[in-house]
Amino acid sequence: GYYIVRYNLPTMWIGLKSSIETEYVDGRIFQNHTTYTYDTVYHVLKSSETLDSKGKEVKQETFYAFEYDPGISSIATLMGTNRHGTAISSVSYLEDDVVSSSVAAYRLEGSKPLVDYTASLVTTSPISGFSQSTNASGQITSFLPAYNYNTTLTINEYTNCGKPSEFIQKDGVSQVVIWDSSETMIIGKATNSSRDEVGFHGFDQIPEKGWVLSGDRVLGTGYSGDYYANTKLTYNSLPAGEYIVSA
Repeated sequence: GYYIVRYNLPTMWIGLKSSIETEYVDGRIFQNHTTYTYDTVYHVLKSSETLDSKGKEVKQETFYAFEYDPGISSIATLMGTNRHGTAISSVSYLEDDVVSSSVAAYRLEGSKPLVDYTASLVTTSPISGFSQSTNASGQITSFLPAYNYNTTLTINEYTNCGKPSEFIQKDGVSQVVIWDSSETMIIGKATNSSRDEVGFHGFDQIPEKGWVLSGDRVLGTGYSGDYYANTKLTYNSLPAGEYIVSA
């Protein structure tokens, strides 16, 4: 198979205009032709439309912060920190039927707008059409579009670099993740726990959330920096309950 793309240069901004994906299967040719549409002010991708070899059309549409009413607190959080082009909701269509949709809400922590929760459309069959309420200025006023939604993820805590460290999944079970010092790799997970119930110490990490490592400190020669003999791990404000300590 092969892939062809075309770009549009209306100004100094370069945007992908269309693409053709061709596959050869058992001597037959299958093509998907996709076109892309952008917002003319913020240059973000507004929609993509794909027409397959059978004539079926699949469309993806995205709505951004600048399209919502700034009176919504979650939107004001983004607009106040110049995150106008942050994606808020998206809708997928098969022909004229909505087959999936998602939305994200934000909150402000310090000067960082971070995801508060995400939700997805609950449906057992395609819904014909899709609409969001708007005001006189054409701004979207309803945060969640009409139809029934399920919360898919709620993020309770973030690290200092903005990585999720505690979240609740759609089944209601909480999960905590521990990142390495550069916050590029997850080095530990705990299920059905909160962030203040999980602690660690080692390598180039520092104690967190009241955990204290004590003993006879010995300088190390490797990446770990140092280690402790006669080690004792204590927690200053440990909630009542049963805990597992591992190394």
